[in-house]
Amino acid sequence: MGLLLRGRILVGEILGTKDEWPTGPSQIEKRRLGWYLRFAGELALTILPISFIILAILAAKLDGQPLSNYGQNVVDATRLGPSIYPIIFTAVASRFYRSVALWTAARPRGISIGALEQLLGSQSFAGTVVRLLEVRTHIILGLLIFSTWALSPVGGQSSSRLIETASNVTTDTATIYHSSTDGLTALISASDKAVNQAAVNTLYSASLLASGLQKQSRSDMWSRPKIPHLLPAYRFPRNSTTEYTWQHVDAAAMQADSYASLLGIKVQGMRDLAAQNNYYNFTAEASYADFDCALVGHDMPINASILTFLNVSDYEPTLRANMFVPKQPNATERSSFFMAADVWRWNRAGRLDSALHVVYGSKSTNANDVYSLFNCTVHNVAVELNIGCSAADGCGVTRLRLSQNATWSPPTLMAWTQANPGITNLLSAFPLAAGFTDRYSASPTDNFVRGSTEFPYATWYPSAWAGVPLADVSRRLTTAFNT
Repeated sequence: MGLLLRGRILVGEILGTKDEWPTGPSQIEKRRLGWYLRFAGELALTILPISFIILAILAAKLDGQPLSNYGQNVVDATRLGPSIYPIIFTAVASRFYRSVALWTAARPRGISIGALEQLLGSQSFAGTVVRLLEVRTHIILGLLIFSTWALSPVGGQSSSRLIETASNVTTDTATIYHSSTDGLTALISASDKAVNQAAVNTLYSASLLASGLQKQSRSDMWSRPKIPHLLPAYRFPRNSTTEYTWQHVDAAAMQADSYASLLGIKVQGMRDLAAQNNYYNFTAEASYADFDCALVGHDMPINASILTFLNVSDYEPTLRANMFVPKQPNATERSSFFMAADVWRWNRAGRLDSALHVVYGSKSTNANDVYSLFNCTVHNVAVELNIGCSAADGCGVTRLRLSQNATWSPPTLMAWTQANPGITNLLSAFPLAAGFTDRYSASPTDNFVRGSTEFPYATWYPSAWAGVPLADVSRRLTTAFNT
């Protein structure tokens, strides 16, 4: 017996099986570097899908919140979904079906070869389709696996649509202040003219010198909203009622002479206008002098035809003060254009029942003392403005209509016509507003009214007025005079 046992031990030692038989429970594999790497991969594969759940929770908390950098970071994270989600889904799904295959194979009842092949072969979407077509003994299992793989593109695309920004308007009220256009002229008296004419000339010249785009924009150089012309079609009640139709303003179609003035009205009281999403919408009352001009004649000598038309008893005191504008003290050089108003006739006829007429005479050729003469009827146009202001677009009139609360009524009355000296001073200052231009050249005002609205300061000799439509003369003269 001893010899037999000794022989088995020797045989075992020779064959090398002495230490291979475990004496108790032990680990199948020792924890080396490879084991730790696989464990880290399994852990990451388990945690990564949770990040999408966390992302969904963060997106839900942002619902209805204002825009912020944090919210934008969440939005950027959701945009990575279509790229990251399919990768994570493939890793998790393939690992899941392999684990299910191993678990079912180790059960006491086992698993069929067809089902095992279906599970082990479904490590990718393409493999699932191939196994579904080749292994036809488990159609239901194959369709179930195929439906889970079909969720990969759906989940990737839905993550990018998890959150989006939208407009959420919150309205509030505020008090907005704007300047009035119904005040008396700054040139109401001789002393006022001496003090204020320099500032008036500077503003007028700066407005004419502005770029073409600036003249066309809905605000002036100081970001003040400009008043558009109210078209004649909108100056009458709608359907014989007291309500007037709104005239909508297309900012892209506006030209320099689309505005009643190149200078806008002052607006104050808008808090946090520089904030990205703030928008102010309010109404304001304003008015302007509207010129409706008719042609008297071209190439009219100033000492004959014009003086015959301009009855001294009607046009004094504005006649002599405007027709002979001196270049310098004691000089007799005439300006390129003049204006005169029939103030005395207006006073005799009654200011409530008759409109003021203003004559605009402009040098049309190089001949001495020959002018084109226009007789313009002036009315006050009071308008109600709907103004919108934002940080991106600034302030501008979006629509306007005839005002039902005019300060001066009837339209024959205007702020600058309340005193005869104011009329005289304003009409005599107008030819000098852009600097004196003698009768041998065209003044910037003449050029603007003729149609050179972009470069009115270009120097050229007076050109003929015969080809300029009267409607354009009326509209541009309105713009220049109100400026």
